Amino acid sequence: MLKKSKAKYRIMAHLFDWAIVFTFCFIIMLLPIKNLIDVIKGNSSIDVFNLVITTLLFGGVCFIFIVFYFVIVPVLLEGQTLGKKFFKIKIIKSDGSNVDFMTMFVRELCGKILIDFSSFGFTLLSSLFCVINRSEDHLTFHDVLASTIVIDVD
Repeated sequence: MLKKSKAKYRIMAHLFDWAIVFTFCFIIMLLPIKNLIDVIKGNSSIDVFNLVITTLLFGGVCFIFIVFYFVIVPVLLEGQTLGKKFFKIKIIKSDGSNVDFMTMFVRELCGKILIDFSSFGFTLLSSLFCVINRSEDHLTFHDVLASTIVIDVD
């Protein structure tokens, strides 16, 4: 019998994962941030066009890392990210099988990123409400969309 994860573990694992992603992206974006500060202070010969191009390139690296971390890593680690590993939970398909690339793509990119941005964060708040207050299933919008559940790992 699959034991569905407790809400607090899902939330803590998600925060743990975003701390990893934020730290990586902050380190990557240090150079564009430094260049921007230098341009604002007038201490740099970098023009605005080069500053924008540099920022977009480094931001692209961050986006690729986010997609890799939330889509590819769970496929490689059988439904777990580092946060989920730490809190001993994992994502599986509703039928009990391991997640695949398409499932994670729909769950993370369509269910979380695109819909959260297009709803101005409303679905993020409703997902948090569902994780905390729903009965035992703790399903969120992205879980329903991708037919996934999050379970405890022994």
